[in-house]
Amino acid sequence: MARVGRRLRILCVAADWLSTAVAWLLFDIVRFHLLDSGFGSLESFLLSGTVMTGQILFPTVMLGIYWLTGYYNNPLHRSRVTEFWQTAAAALAGTLSVLILMLLNDLTADVALDHKLLITLFGLLLVTVWIPRATITAAVTRCFRTGRYIWRAAIISAPDADTCRLPRSISPVCRLDTDNADEYPADDIDCFIIIPEPAQSVDSLLPVAGKLMRHDLPVYLFPNPDGTSDCRYGNRHQSSAPVGRRKESAYALMLTDLSRTDMNESTLNIKRLADITVAACALALLWPIILGLAAAVGVTSHGNPFYRQKRIGYHGKSFSIIKLRTMRSDAEDISGPTLSSANDPRITPLGRILRRYRLDELPQLVNILRGEMSLVGPRPERPYFEQQIIAMAPQYALLHQLRPGLTSWGMVDYGYATTVKAMIERLRYDLLYLENVGFITDIKIIIHTISIIATGKGI
Repeated sequence: MARVGRRLRILCVAADWLSTAVAWLLFDIVRFHLLDSGFGSLESFLLSGTVMTGQILFPTVMLGIYWLTGYYNNPLHRSRVTEFWQTAAAALAGTLSVLILMLLNDLTADVALDHKLLITLFGLLLVTVWIPRATITAAVTRCFRTGRYIWRAAIISAPDADTCRLPRSISPVCRLDTDNADEYPADDIDCFIIIPEPAQSVDSLLPVAGKLMRHDLPVYLFPNPDGTSDCRYGNRHQSSAPVGRRKESAYALMLTDLSRTDMNESTLNIKRLADITVAACALALLWPIILGLAAAVGVTSHGNPFYRQKRIGYHGKSFSIIKLRTMRSDAEDISGPTLSSANDPRITPLGRILRRYRLDELPQLVNILRGEMSLVGPRPERPYFEQQIIAMAPQYALLHQLRPGLTSWGMVDYGYATTVKAMIERLRYDLLYLENVGFITDIKIIIHTISIIATGKGI
């Protein structure tokens, strides 16, 4: 199915470019008949350099807008209603872009005519783009219904679990138990499906789901016969944390995805674009400061000024976080992994200042550009401590639905944790972020972070 998804994505991109080019061509024809273009014939107008340039550039720019709406993210998980509204939102964004260009260049004196042109463009974009999209979605839906497309699934359940209720579009390849499910090679499957036992809590399944996320495949939770396992809060059947995204798919795979946050695809893409833009601009401006601080660390203490440490990030995958070293280079040579405290003797005098103003975190902008981190997200922990946290608070596995952050709700409202118990207390802030993730929340956290940095309350 991964290959089918890639081909479908290429088909959607090609169809969008062609349909947008058709919409723009029709709009140019309307413009020729409604405006005094100064050309003697429609042919000479359409073949002019300016019009031909627009005929190529506009569909290409619109592809970027389509990507921002999240339309290309999961071509095999698509809702017809969401697809229509994504198309309408992109058409509106494209129309507003043209309005801005008209305001800068060639807005006519006839306001009513300008409005008519803009409404025409919006209608053309909506209709000509949505019809091919709806056709593709209908064709893929038929492939699932007729059995041409099948989800090959690894079932994680008890040996006597009932799999008869699985949708026809799912073909169980194997059955695994919760102890060794993450060791299964995922080359010949498309997803994992966890079937809980009757009255089994979702929390008890979250550590397994967290391990399965490393395969970068959907991890679905199949509902109990009473339907309780796909709810968000409540009794012993349910999780004490936000579980995941409910798949409302046109392709009859309506399960709860534990590997993905409830954030919509458009927000995910815009968040990632903001991460790249801010991190790139910040590095371009701050690299002399980072190098200067690194030189100061190297002069005042022995060892490499940059410190790399293994952390667990998105989908439970490990990565090397980059920081300015604030401790002695031999801080854990004897003791092993040890949490720091406010008066930790291992912290160097300069390191204490860097921590107070969070300046030791600046090199993590590189991690953001690599796609390992985000500006705002849950704090990544070391494997040694994460195992202890999950053993006592299984909900922690849900944090792997998001990229870890340079700053987090837990760090601004709770601060550094000096014990595993404190880490679990701080976890509730990160789960609260997972429940309320969005632009407004991110902006509030960034503002609080700036306040902490400015007042030197980082420790």
